[in-house]
Amino acid sequence: MCTKRVHLDPIHAHTPVQGQDPVERLTMEMSTSPKAHKAVGPLSLDLDTFRLILEHLPRSELLCMTYTSRFIRKEASRELLVRPVQLLRKKRLLSFCQFALSGDPNKVSYLRTLTIQHIDEALDEEQKNAVVNVFRHCVNLADLRLQWCDLLLIEDPRVPEAVSALPALSKFDVWLYRGEEVDVQHILRRMLSNMKHSLRRLHLPLNLRDDHVPAFLEEVARVHGGVEDFLFDFYHFAAPPGLSLSHVRTLHLVLEGTVPRLADLYAAFPNVRDLHITPYISLPSLAFQDGDPNQPGGALQTESAMWPSLDSLVTTMHVIYALGLFCPVRTLNLSHYERDFHRHIAEVISRLRPRKLTLDLFCDPDWEAPRADHKLFLHNSGKAGVRHLFLKLSYTNLGLRGAEHILRSLRPLLSGGPVELLHVALSQFFHSNDPDEIVAGPPFGSPPPREGAEPTLQVDVEAVARAMAEVCPRLRCVAVTVAYVGHAIWRVDRSDGRVDVLKLDLYEGRRLLEREERRCLEG
Repeated sequence: MCTKRVHLDPIHAHTPVQGQDPVERLTMEMSTSPKAHKAVGPLSLDLDTFRLILEHLPRSELLCMTYTSRFIRKEASRELLVRPVQLLRKKRLLSFCQFALSGDPNKVSYLRTLTIQHIDEALDEEQKNAVVNVFRHCVNLADLRLQWCDLLLIEDPRVPEAVSALPALSKFDVWLYRGEEVDVQHILRRMLSNMKHSLRRLHLPLNLRDDHVPAFLEEVARVHGGVEDFLFDFYHFAAPPGLSLSHVRTLHLVLEGTVPRLADLYAAFPNVRDLHITPYISLPSLAFQDGDPNQPGGALQTESAMWPSLDSLVTTMHVIYALGLFCPVRTLNLSHYERDFHRHIAEVISRLRPRKLTLDLFCDPDWEAPRADHKLFLHNSGKAGVRHLFLKLSYTNLGLRGAEHILRSLRPLLSGGPVELLHVALSQFFHSNDPDEIVAGPPFGSPPPREGAEPTLQVDVEAVARAMAEVCPRLRCVAVTVAYVGHAIWRVDRSDGRVDVLKLDLYEGRRLLEREERRCLEG
């Protein structure tokens, strides 16, 4: 335990200029000598306690604390840098660079996670120097995400060189507007080859040309053979004979051209546990006619060489059919439910036997309701089935008008089914599968919709929970998440031969939800 005592003078913060960026205010203060403050009855506490307090303060309060004494300014700046830093557009990037390089630039060594987004304006020579100098001081930066920062990486070769030289970098994501250009791909591949530290996560969608895919995979295996989380996209998959990235546990594939052979993927990535496949192609419809999936061209074809099982699979029903992927999966996200392919979805669920299933439903009175099928969520044994169902209900700008509007979509799917935990999320648009992120809204500081901008939700969510408990004989817990509003959780009570729902406070509700999630996956 650190025994250093901290003397806290009362805070005499300068009044911020309205509309001024907080990072700019911090930069102005950091670049000038702090004014002397008269101590009036200073308090004293040990440094560890003081830092613990700082950990629980919001960013706005920490910024205010930087307007005080030199020591408090240093500790508040440290806490600001320890937290993930997100810089959107050129103005915020340059403000951060000015703050980072003012005073002692070694303070940037506290930075662990950095995201830079949308640098679409050219930088002059002085600004480029500042960016390079910041990277050179990021000696402990472990997680770097460069999203749509083409100009930053392409205009000055010192920037990719500085990124390659980061001594602690283990997670690296790059998303570019010009990722298909050969010159840009050459810059990024050279940056990867020259890295001083082996990556554990690499997300690099480059739209690689066919003849570049084998060489790229060889470079990754040579320099970053221990990568565990890997994302790349391609038109046609081809791995060099004998190549195996055996440490990859989480694999993200973006299909830009043809569907690869499952046996080839399995050979290159033999130990995958979490598989995400996003198709940016129009898959042929020959396997997806409405009707009996056992008819020729409508059955799930099987592939002999594949993973024995997966912890999670995120893709579409169409990709599963095209790949012939049928191994057992603990959690399955099938994206949008399509009424025309109801029987094919049922076969996928039956064959993959997920314990948790995520589906997206479009909730609109003019949209056909799902087909009534109490066997939809059953496995092929007919005895077990999906235990945890997460349904994401999107709606039009007319909003949702009453609980019956929602129940019209839910009853056909759930009546008489095996589901024990039901989680329903309501939003006009979904940017995430995480309930807390759905409530918070899009990342990177996007403001919530103005009052009246988000469609009205005239829904009695408790009536939805009660109706689901009545038609689902095994249901034990119901949760409803509403975007920009919050969560509500009910425990289903079936005592005395009746069915009722008991709403829990958020703390108890979350505990129940976590217990039920574990039980559904492990039981």
